[in-house]
Amino acid sequence: MATDLYVGGWDNPSQKAFFGKIDSKTGAYTQISSGLGLTFDSFTGMAWDPGISAFQTLSDDGLLNTITKTGTTGSPTGGGPRGRGRLAYNANTGELHRLGGTDYMWFDFSLSIDGVELPRFSELWMFAEKYIRENSSFDGAVFVKGKLSCTVTKMGISCTYGFLDLETNRFQQIFSDKAYSGMSLAYDGSTLFGLNDYTLYTLNPETGAYTHLAKVTGISEGNTIFQCMAAIPESAS
Repeated sequence: MATDLYVGGWDNPSQKAFFGKIDSKTGAYTQISSGLGLTFDSFTGMAWDPGISAFQTLSDDGLLNTITKTGTTGSPTGGGPRGRGRLAYNANTGELHRLGGTDYMWFDFSLSIDGVELPRFSELWMFAEKYIRENSSFDGAVFVKGKLSCTVTKMGISCTYGFLDLETNRFQQIFSDKAYSGMSLAYDGSTLFGLNDYTLYTLNPETGAYTHLAKVTGISEGNTIFQCMAAIPESAS
């Protein structure tokens, strides 16, 4: 059974953000909307929020927003560090976590199920000190059965898959492979998907082992950049 994988990205020729979906079975891309009320900044984080039946998004300039399955956007709210931030919704707790910021510091926001920001804010030093010095960054982040699965790139060279423990603020590396470079993650309730450039994968969430699924078609390679991906859990679709 195919899953609609919703994606956000940036179109270089038009200098506009775009929103669309990819059929997980065929890899066919369908554009839903373009522009999204954004000028230069696009969004790099996206996660489905069942409390509002829409996606939460995080832009390059640190603002939160919402977008529906049909591409209708809300009004930007909040403020945080600029950078390639990520969003991940935890179905076990009903919280949305924001991971993002500068190259050397990461922040975590927990939001309630209906999208209202909780009064808790904490600086989250993501890795051991050596990881911070080596300039690590998240490429993908998604909760799978209560565990925060991540793809991480260090210095643009070492690309890994593993888990982020929010209790200890430690990243546990599971497997390293170049396929994880820039890989966004999405979970539909039964399958973990990865998107690297224009290639779709399925991943074993416990081991990080990946299987090539499909090549994305229907989009201009080289002129467009996929920056985030999310899926609607099967029970909510």
